[in-house]
Amino acid sequence: MRRVEERPAGASGLTAMLDLLSGPLEPTSTTTPLPLLDGTIDTLRPTRAPAIFVRVRRGLAREAVVVRAAVGAVDLRPTVFTAWTEGGSLLPLYVPTPDPAAPGFGRIRVTVRAWRVSDRDAASDPAVAIARATGAPLSAVAASDLLEGVLVDGDLARLAYLLSFEGQRTMTMLREIAVSRHVGLARMAGLDAIGADHGVPRLDGEDDETYRSRLRIFTQWALATPSGLAAALNGAPESAADPGRNAGLPSTAGIRSRFRIVDATPELAVAARIVQVGGAAGEWRARFAGLAAGGLLFDLDADPSARLPRAVRARRIELRKRLDEAVARAEPHDDRRYLSILAAVSLDRAVRLLSALTGSGELTLLSAMTVTADPRLDLGLGFTLKPLTAARIDRAIARARDLQDDPGGGADLDPEVRAAIAAAPVRDRASDPMGAWLFESAGLHVARLSGGELHLTPLSAEGLVIEGPGESPAAADVRFDAKLRGAQTGGRHILVDEAWTAAGERFQAAGAAVPDPVSPAQLRTTLTALGARPPVPLDPAVAPLAGIGLAPAAPEEFAARVASEYDLDLLLLYRFDPGLVGLAPDSAEARDRRDAVVDRLADLTAAGFHSVRLLPDPQGSGMLVLAAVSSLPGGSNRPGQPAPAMYRWAVIDLTEDPEPVELGATAPNVTVTRGIGGQLSFRTRRPGILLVVCVAYVRRGGADPYEVRIELPGDEVLDVEQYGYLMNLLEQLCPLGVEINTFDIRRDHVSVDGAAPGLLSGRVSRSYTRYRRRRPLTRDARDDVADLS
Repeated sequence: MRRVEERPAGASGLTAMLDLLSGPLEPTSTTTPLPLLDGTIDTLRPTRAPAIFVRVRRGLAREAVVVRAAVGAVDLRPTVFTAWTEGGSLLPLYVPTPDPAAPGFGRIRVTVRAWRVSDRDAASDPAVAIARATGAPLSAVAASDLLEGVLVDGDLARLAYLLSFEGQRTMTMLREIAVSRHVGLARMAGLDAIGADHGVPRLDGEDDETYRSRLRIFTQWALATPSGLAAALNGAPESAADPGRNAGLPSTAGIRSRFRIVDATPELAVAARIVQVGGAAGEWRARFAGLAAGGLLFDLDADPSARLPRAVRARRIELRKRLDEAVARAEPHDDRRYLSILAAVSLDRAVRLLSALTGSGELTLLSAMTVTADPRLDLGLGFTLKPLTAARIDRAIARARDLQDDPGGGADLDPEVRAAIAAAPVRDRASDPMGAWLFESAGLHVARLSGGELHLTPLSAEGLVIEGPGESPAAADVRFDAKLRGAQTGGRHILVDEAWTAAGERFQAAGAAVPDPVSPAQLRTTLTALGARPPVPLDPAVAPLAGIGLAPAAPEEFAARVASEYDLDLLLLYRFDPGLVGLAPDSAEARDRRDAVVDRLADLTAAGFHSVRLLPDPQGSGMLVLAAVSSLPGGSNRPGQPAPAMYRWAVIDLTEDPEPVELGATAPNVTVTRGIGGQLSFRTRRPGILLVVCVAYVRRGGADPYEVRIELPGDEVLDVEQYGYLMNLLEQLCPLGVEINTFDIRRDHVSVDGAAPGLLSGRVSRSYTRYRRRRPLTRDARDDVADLS
């Protein structure tokens, strides 16, 4: 009996069977490996009863190997190793028929060519695999690495192969059954079984690959985390060789582009006011200031309270010492002595930054918390400074850039200061004349006031200020206005100015003139005059614009409502003459001019305006364009997208109930009523001190709080099936308490019927096929669960 220490690959079992032969049977049955060299298997010697087999040297997965051979000019029947064939499997390649009159054979040479077939369905069907084996075959090196020949000599050896052949096929089937547990490897009934386990049935006529791509959504181990969502949507990091190519699950549905995931939220702008209701002038404010100074505020002229913990008190004494040395204050000092703790710590950090970058931390404090009402200084949250000189800003820029370019520099600096400099958003003085980046690095937000001084606050203010009385009699209605105008107390909302700047750039790019908007005061006068005019029908050439939401059918009624009920800070108005008045409505000239008007108004919405309306001009024959960063009567020109400017108010009665009273609510002493936009009104019944707080939200392309926005760049268009795939994937990955916003995709990237993309309405956008079908828990199933418990 032959014994070997290591048997060669022999999944067919032939080698094992021949090892068991003994006595005179052993020399009659031999197997000899024959290497595949340069596409040829050569026996190199005469043979007695030969059979030449081809052996696959390693196991196959989702591919087949087709072998075509020839002996001389005679082509042999193709041989196919199907998917999941185990390494070492043998298949007959050339079995010559012996001639009884002339036993034995001479030297045999078999020419071999091989092809890989990777198509999943073809790899399991020999006939289909042979049909797909076209094109250039494997190279000689690749073929010899994958295949080899085996010479089996003797009738008994042939019989042994036939006895072991079924076992070889059984091993292939067992391997395929084993991999059917994996969604990436299974096919046909195996996929159906996985789908049944997950409640995702196969759709009528659906092929394996499409079904597999849907099942991957529910069988991948993906966590609903930022990294998990990015990995599922886009796959591996973007490749430099193929930038922008999607490598995530959507790529299996034919989606090419990588998704843009927006989860950075803009900061909220916060402002607060102290309001005295009733009492003698300044009485309640002075009492509150006295209480706040006892521990809630930082006093620049006195040591902190001895009741503070020793370590806290020591830090504040050191803080007061540094500020006293570096910060100069105008007289009288008593009006400039109190800051909030947070403002004082931030100011100290700014002093240390300036000292490290310019050699001097000197600053001049112009104002701080005062007893008299000042909307920017209440609660000590804000203060004003004298601006930095241009030379000092330039020195800071140069030094900061030197330290950022040299990571080892500044070793003698305080670690906190060194870290702040390393992360500082250094900007040139041309783009940042105030040197705001210095104070931003210290945790302060900066705005330049109309007098040139700098207003700083540790809160995210965006220039928000609450305008209104600091004192009011009891039992009277009090109104406040939130103004988000940067450094100004008059003018337009900051978003209006930003959108108008962007619109002007679009006008210029299209070759159109940029008109001058009317002033805020003229805006109210113009709308009031239009609202007071007797109703006049729209000009027939303009009327078609009303049908697409760009002009109100009753402009006088529209203007009156806007003038009386809407926050005019959120509006912009300008005059222009489209040349439509007096034209025949169906003429080619009228249509062309209407199209030009639509293009210009589309530029406004693309620039950031939420609603745009065309109105007649009460002062002439031209037209008015009214643009708003909020919704106007009749709806938005950006349907489905929230307005960019939002406000939320709260009133806290500090003399009685510390709970905030929000819009429309009533407390024992305060009744709050909703104003419009950035307006608020309330009435109190008794004297006291109130805290009025406004939180303004400015959308500039970031995501809303607790929201992730998914966008597609470029001009990729999804069909209905791809859109449904994406929505099912996002449903599976949506974390608890987080909204996934797909508005950008639904607006610009989905084609329902193969035409140009259009906005999917709220109803249509939810009509996609949900892959997972929840199975109802029947009464019997509930009973079974109860029994198990």
